[in-house]
Amino acid sequence: EEGVVLIEKVAETGTLYREDALYMKGNIYINFRENQAELGLPIIRSLAQRYPQNVLLQFELIEAFYESGKPEEVIATANALADQKPRNTAEAGWIRMAPTWKARAALLEGDPDRALHLLAPEIATPPEHPLWATAWIDLIQAQALDAAGQREQALVLYQKILDYDPPQGSQRAARRARPRAPSRARPARGKEGGRD
Repeated sequence: EEGVVLIEKVAETGTLYREDALYMKGNIYINFRENQAELGLPIIRSLAQRYPQNVLLQFELIEAFYESGKPEEVIATANALADQKPRNTAEAGWIRMAPTWKARAALLEGDPDRALHLLAPEIATPPEHPLWATAWIDLIQAQALDAAGQREQALVLYQKILDYDPPQGSQRAARRARPRAPSRARPARGKEGGRD
């Protein structure tokens, strides 16, 4: 909470880091505060409009629309992001995930079968890197299977997300998988970071 106060102060009165602080503030509302995505959406949307070539902001805008319950905007923004040309490896990863967010939009609309259909190419050829992308694909597949009544298959995927090494390779995906996964003690980790 103290950190949020400082971020808000920089967002309101800062010069050099004002927009960085605005991004952080919007991100906190969207991803780390329950039911407050609507407060972060206008912040991220404003930044994304000012910097349309910034792939990270476009990617975060998709998440903001999703968390605000706006599937049509998710799809439109994902389509626009998919058309961008990456300038580096990180951007390539974000752009590659754009179609996956359309599957999330189908889930938001209550259509798990369509979500699984949209996700099928990503499941067939998962990205080698980064781990967070694989975690998201697994999560969306798990949620779609769960919604389609295939709970046992979904549970395997939820647990898989939590078992990635390093732990929670995607903290956002893991945070959403944790309440749905079967509760069990995690295996102890050795001093070298490997599993016993």
